[in-house]
Amino acid sequence: MVVIAGIPARFASRRFPGKPLALIDGVPLVVRVAQAVRQGGVADAVVVATDDRRIAELAENIGVRVCLSQHCFRSGSDRLAAALAGQSAEIVLNVQADEALVDRAVLQAALLALDRAPELAIGTVARPLRDGEHDDPNTVKVVFDRRGRAEAFGRRAPLRGRPWAHVGVYAYRRWALDRFASLPSSVGEKREDLEQMRAMENGLAIQVEPVEAALRAVDCPADLARVEALLVDRDRRRVDPG
Repeated sequence: MVVIAGIPARFASRRFPGKPLALIDGVPLVVRVAQAVRQGGVADAVVVATDDRRIAELAENIGVRVCLSQHCFRSGSDRLAAALAGQSAEIVLNVQADEALVDRAVLQAALLALDRAPELAIGTVARPLRDGEHDDPNTVKVVFDRRGRAEAFGRRAPLRGRPWAHVGVYAYRRWALDRFASLPSSVGEKREDLEQMRAMENGLAIQVEPVEAALRAVDCPADLARVEALLVDRDRRRVDPG
């Protein structure tokens, strides 16, 4: 099974322009994510898909393949579908460039979601909500049933059932990514600014794999300090597990 991991890294983020270039402990965010994905060892190739030459150069400097396009794509998954056109892969991992703490376990969880539900098109990951995140629109929530099948995504509480925090990693069966990119933007996608709503509203079911990892995406500048604090705590636990 050939797996390609793609990292869509757009410069013009609405909530945080230039986010992929932001430094976390001295390392640009896109570099940190690309290195983590490559070191995770679950993909046969890693590609950064971007609209910005500075982001492209950072990826190239660490030996990661780049697809540079100035086209205005509707979502990161649309950007990846275009970047990987003509390339063979059974599975495409979409790792959002703001997932600063992504690691091998998270990538494996996304792939495991597909393994658990071979009839479904997309796998993704969720973690428990932290204090203060329940009403934070920057923290995307997901509710899933006992089988792990996603029932709802949203930015604001309440959602029915027990909401978890959605982690920005998707495992697409290749046909599902191409199908997704061919679809028009959906009502929920436009309302919530969430690309996964296009899949859900067009019958592309999503399997969710829960993890307990200490993850946090960078959605706004204030998240940089929060991520650095989690990195310090993670490194401390690795040195002193007790």
